[in-house]
Amino acid sequence: MRYTKYTWVGNRIAEADMADLYRMKLRTRRPITVLVAEAVSEYIKARGCKSPAHENKARRE
Repeated sequence: MRYTKYTWVGNRIAEADMADLYRMKLRTRRPITVLVAEAVSEYIKARGCKSPAHENKARRE
């Protein structure tokens, strides 16, 4: 399966995980950057950390 090689922080994502993200991108029609941003946000929330992105998202909801 071919997918775009991301050179930003995605270069630390395992190839199998990147392939899964690509399949999820196709299935959900959402950009990989959005999927990764959501995953990072959930990780930060699970760790009990605060981030400006959480506060901005909470205000919009």
